[in-house]
This record gives sequence, C-alpha cells and structure tokens, in this order.
Amino acid sequence: MTELIFDTTTFKTAIMLKAGEKGLREVAKECGVGHTTVSRLMKGEDPAMDTFVKVVNWLKIPAARFFKAVK
Repeated sequence: MTELIFDTTTFKTAIMLKAGEKGLREVAKECGVGHTTVSRLMKGEDPAMDTFVKVVNWLKIPAARFFKAVK
C-alpha cells in the first residue's frame, strides 16, 4: 500500500525561494503566521494544518506538491 508523507525539505525550500532576502518577520506577516512559526518551519518542523494552508496560499503552489508517496 502506498502512503503519502509530508516532505518538509520541499516545503522549507519553497519558503526560502519565495522569501528571497526577506526576514522571518516579513515572511510571517505576509503569510499571516507568527515569526516563531516561520522559524520552526525553516528548522524542518511539520506545520499545523492552519499554518500549512496559510503558507501554501502565500506560496501559490498546490498543496499536493509537498507530499510524496512511499511504499
């Protein structure tokens, strides 16, 4: 059976690419989350569902891109 798992590396990379030279506080404000939340995401922590939705909307990337299939 194939399972989907969250790909923290792809998520973190997408945030870094979109953020560019912006600081954590600016990224957090644009996403609608706290700067400590962005810091945790950049360390590879899994986001809460509401955070995930906010960041995916900010990224303008389909949410499915951040999941990978494993057997």
